[in-house]
Amino acid sequence: MKGNREIGGAPQALRKKCKDLGIFSVPCTIGECTFANAMLDLGASINVMPTSIYQALNFGDLEPTGMTIHLAN
Repeated sequence: MKGNREIGGAPQALRKKCKDLGIFSVPCTIGECTFANAMLDLGASINVMPTSIYQALNFGDLEPTGMTIHLAN
């Protein structure tokens, strides 16, 4: 892309963040077996880094988070 382009108009307000609804699950039946709350794979992924490596890379201070990661096999 070459050059700059100016776009007019008022900026859109950010939408209010909704609360976390928890684990996304659906009922699932395979043959004669029914699972009431089967977790659905949404294709999301996470990357985890040990604290010692983060500190060695000197990226600055970490901030606490209230996030919980649920892993399923």
